[in-house]
Amino acid sequence: MSLETVQQLYRDLAVAAQTMPNESAVMSMVTAFNDDLTEAQRMYPRHPLLSSLSQAQRQVPIIDLLTRTGRLQAILEEEERKSRAEEAGRANEVRRRQFGLG
Repeated sequence: MSLETVQQLYRDLAVAAQTMPNESAVMSMVTAFNDDLTEAQRMYPRHPLLSSLSQAQRQVPIIDLLTRTGRLQAILEEEERKSRAEEAGRANEVRRRQFGLG
């Protein structure tokens, strides 16, 4: 699971929702969402919004799955930004120590 796979699922769902908004999501999309959600919950077990997202059921409306996928995407983007900021902070600290600035 990666942010890219969730983003691709969101794009696919957005297209499907435009052409068949009242239909149930295709089972492969439901499975992909559930797999991505499970992996995200494993990676970020303490994230409050991730713990509130539930697995999608077989006959979930495509609009509902699009909404859930959008929430999952936003959470993963937030976590990726935090990770990059933490890495940059650690790298800056290492540089400060190397040059005797801190």
